[in-house]
Amino acid sequence: MIKKLLLICFLFLFAVTTFAQDVTLTPYGRSNSDVDLDENDLFDRVYDGLLNVGAGTKVYLKGYSPAGDAATGTWTIVTKPDGSTAEFGDTYDMDENTQIIEIILDVVGTYQFEFGTGSANFVSVTFNAGTFLGYDQGALNCSGCHSGQTTDWLETKHATALSDGLKGEYDHFQAFCVRCHSTGYDADAASDGFDDRDFVFPDTLSQESYEAVLTNSPEAMKLAEVQCEACHGPGSEHVAAFGNTDDSKIVSTFDVKVCSKCHDSGKYHVFPAQFDVSNHADLDRNETRSYCAHCHNGAGFINYVESGKVSLTEDEPMNVDINCVACHDPHSVENEHQLRTITATLQTGDEVDVGGLGKLCMNCHKSRRDAVDYTTNYLDNISPYYGPHHGTQSEILLGTNYPDFGVTFESSTHINVTPNSCVDCHMSADGKVDENDNVLLSGGHSFRMSTPEGEDNVSACAPCHSFESFDAIAVEINSVTDFDGDGTDEGLQEEVSGMLHDIQMLLPPLNSEEVSTIDSSWTELQAKSYYAHKMVKEDGSYGMHNPVFVVGLLTEILNQLNGAVGVEEVDGLPTVYALEQNYPNPFNPSTTIRFSIPEAGNVKVSVFDALGREVAELLNEELTPGNYDVNFNASSLSSGIYLYRIQASDFVQVKKMILIK
Repeated sequence: MIKKLLLICFLFLFAVTTFAQDVTLTPYGRSNSDVDLDENDLFDRVYDGLLNVGAGTKVYLKGYSPAGDAATGTWTIVTKPDGSTAEFGDTYDMDENTQIIEIILDVVGTYQFEFGTGSANFVSVTFNAGTFLGYDQGALNCSGCHSGQTTDWLETKHATALSDGLKGEYDHFQAFCVRCHSTGYDADAASDGFDDRDFVFPDTLSQESYEAVLTNSPEAMKLAEVQCEACHGPGSEHVAAFGNTDDSKIVSTFDVKVCSKCHDSGKYHVFPAQFDVSNHADLDRNETRSYCAHCHNGAGFINYVESGKVSLTEDEPMNVDINCVACHDPHSVENEHQLRTITATLQTGDEVDVGGLGKLCMNCHKSRRDAVDYTTNYLDNISPYYGPHHGTQSEILLGTNYPDFGVTFESSTHINVTPNSCVDCHMSADGKVDENDNVLLSGGHSFRMSTPEGEDNVSACAPCHSFESFDAIAVEINSVTDFDGDGTDEGLQEEVSGMLHDIQMLLPPLNSEEVSTIDSSWTELQAKSYYAHKMVKEDGSYGMHNPVFVVGLLTEILNQLNGAVGVEEVDGLPTVYALEQNYPNPFNPSTTIRFSIPEAGNVKVSVFDALGREVAELLNEELTPGNYDVNFNASSLSSGIYLYRIQASDFVQVKKMILIK
């Protein structure tokens, strides 16, 4: 009985502890678009999600409980500054696990709040409320201690966001734009922000009117532009404590809501709304393990770039998404659009010399292997994770870093006609909103080629092609469109999908819809074919990135795998002898020759050059009646006209084919 009671107590304590570890309390930022979305919900004021805010700011807190009892959770104000009358306001239940609550941090000082669903599992968060100073004001200021960052920042568009508008350098710049082109602007708070200082929007916008504002509103213009405090929170308490960062006196965060506060506001500023539907914004794909972090984690990617692109091995970074500041450096204009990097190196050690701004993407969307070395030595690399390890878009687009099949494959012109590669297609969009002012959820910062509802975005293709959807894209290569040989001309993606299926059926176990895990019984050809199969499949475009390369690669794999298992018999019994035209024709370097024999007997198929010299004997054996395909690989031959001949019983026929390299 005592043992049972002890066990029950232990399980209870374990459950409480488990819940305590999972209950979270975090700030919940809201943008202008979020506020405008529903006039009847809790959110009536913009909040950037920072723990350091201006005095008088309304903040939203998100309490999360995995037990599904967030609605009955307890909110507590643990500490607040002297003179504060702050109290919790309304709550909003997002779902059974999540509750939001509001509170106004009414005076300068430190606030601590708790949330929990039981006495043993309360969690807390600490805020600071302060006032705004300006990055170069007073004896202690941002530029005095952070000169490197502020010097770089002065070259960014943020550093001239308001002055350029007042000078008339923006179209349609109006008084309401000032809230996002200045620092500390909050009409509902008194934090000595821009709006708390004397400023009158000029009647005209010009260099002269800007200079007049500088003269007439000097205190307000100390907070002109998007300064340090716009992203890190007010600096009064940080400076007063001589640089102390305790109790959120200054903060740095990866939260996308810091950017969304201004960049998500109606039909003119839509990037965060688009980003929300991108795969990058999906936290379920996030990884904190060091060896994954440089591509699956925002902080990890920044560490990767700043450390000279050395893969991380220790010091696991914060668990954050790939978001705005992962790709854009808010302090530096070293690269166009303040991108973190515009260089990329493949796992082979080859530096990518094309692709423009898209080379930022290539740092992660690339294979983790040197394909030739990895597959040639496949016996040393056997594991359940054998393959290129996802993200093979760079190799497919560039037509490089693939297993050695003894053949060099040509590429389509996509990489040459898209100066910025990935960016030119995945960020292409016909505007920012549709005719009803709804944000376009393909292209732009969604990086999607179709909307979540499945409507394809073909705007990037329009200059060269005319089609309404990707399903309708048919590609002809060497006069062939039926690449999977099923007798039906389908769209490119369907054809490539069919080729992938055919390769799958030729890998162990043969003729199975499922490919077994690679092991030492596999041949080198099978190991290379499996790698290339995954390379094409994990690219995800099913040939769209580089049709000529993908079709050529898969065709060669099919030819070699079919050659490894002998002549392929095709269903149906013929009534006459026949030799069909090879396909594809012209070809490089492989082609298929189909013939029919109505009677059993010896069949010989040979290839001759233009001078009548035999260069290959493809077949010389006894066959039963049927239709057959035999593959011819001319990788060792030069371009030119070749003849192929069949001799079966008294039937002899010759046809011509063209090899073009």
